[in-house]
Amino acid sequence: MLNLDYVLTYTPFVITVVVAPLVVVVAFILARVLAPSQRSDLKATTYESGMPSEPGEFTQMHLRYYLYAILFVIFEVELLFILPWTVVAQGLGPTAFFELLLFVGVLLFGYVYAWRKGVLQWR
Repeated sequence: MLNLDYVLTYTPFVITVVVAPLVVVVAFILARVLAPSQRSDLKATTYESGMPSEPGEFTQMHLRYYLYAILFVIFEVELLFILPWTVVAQGLGPTAFFELLLFVGVLLFGYVYAWRKGVLQWR
């Protein structure tokens, strides 16, 4: 015999597992039915950053742009960890404070390393 509390505890999970894929399938079907579907040669051409691409032309991106992106992600993730920590900081005690200092120290080391390598200088 199933316990009613057990069933009520897992009911939201079961509903989510059933409804989420159904929502995705319905969204794809509606997009297929409602979207205009006129094909043309102009729509099939490659279009990038406001300029039509020219065949045979190859331009190499500088590595610095990837490093900017990586640094941006690192500091955004830092905010995601520090912001919730500040909300509950008083109840965590001194150990959590020193762990946060260690975390910020590692991020600061990465920032200083990038700065010393010249990644943050705009050229």
